[in-house]
Amino acid sequence: MRAYAGLLLTLLTLSACAATPSYRHEVARGPFFSPIAFFGGDTVGEGSLKIDLMHARPVHVVGHGQIEADGTLTLVQHVREGAKPERVRTWHIRPIGGDRYTGTLSDATGPVSMEARGDIVRIHYSAKGGFAVAQSLFLQPGGRVAINHLVVRKVGVRIAALRETITRQ
Repeated sequence: MRAYAGLLLTLLTLSACAATPSYRHEVARGPFFSPIAFFGGDTVGEGSLKIDLMHARPVHVVGHGQIEADGTLTLVQHVREGAKPERVRTWHIRPIGGDRYTGTLSDATGPVSMEARGDIVRIHYSAKGGFAVAQSLFLQPGGRVAINHLVVRKVGVRIAALRETITRQ
């Protein structure tokens, strides 16, 4: 009986490791990822949004970023999610020193914070309805493509996840 319990514990431990997604392979180990430089100009995003307990839906995002004289990025995105009507959201992002940025997003209820570490940018903000949004953008070799992993949580519980490939035009 003890042998079976030990085997069961080992299998549960291994299956937990296998079920945990790892995005280490997404990290390009390349140039520094400046979100202002990357999103200045035109971008197109193609992805899939999975809201828990629902089917995944395609997401298509067309963005145009303008870098202002003071270094602030104004990014206007046209978002199509499944069969829903297109919506427009606007970001205003400015550097605050080092590898850190702050700003606003029309979908957010408060400030947006960003931090760049090498070829990864992490973004955090709160959205209407008490949702916490965390994004990780992974710049790919060549600097024209970024992989976006976004997770939405409410009271610490994952509600939805997005995986998107963003390409500079």
